[in-house]
Amino acid sequence: MARSGRPDGVEGLGGVSKKHNVPFDHGWHTHTYFTTYKVRLRNANKWVHLLDKGRMTSLDHPEVRALASRYGDPDYILAEDWIPEVPGINAPGNYLKDYAPNPGAHALKILDRASKGTYEHYFPKSPSRSSTAATTGRTKAGR
Repeated sequence: MARSGRPDGVEGLGGVSKKHNVPFDHGWHTHTYFTTYKVRLRNANKWVHLLDKGRMTSLDHPEVRALASRYGDPDYILAEDWIPEVPGINAPGNYLKDYAPNPGAHALKILDRASKGTYEHYFPKSPSRSSTAATTGRTKAGR
């Protein structure tokens, strides 16, 4: 093995992979699209949601919305531009049949439609559409 200038002689991540006989790819990761994450404020003995079903709760805070309103419609400014479509979770279909066997292929189909401009749920569709509920089907109550 050629010396890399590093003390262990390993050349980059590929070398680490080879040295330790582990895969060198992007295959081991998790997407957490619909996470609910809450933390406990010890001094207040209170639980606070940071994420609720994938939405950053801070985006719904009155002060954040007031600040956003200085620049336009806060529903438009604070809207998610893409909500992942997962069959059986937040889209029609069966999770185990239509998604779980090959999530990557499903995601690539959606990305292909988005890049062609034919993905019907991508936001914003045009500057004239300014309502979160109208463009994403998502409301505060129906997240």
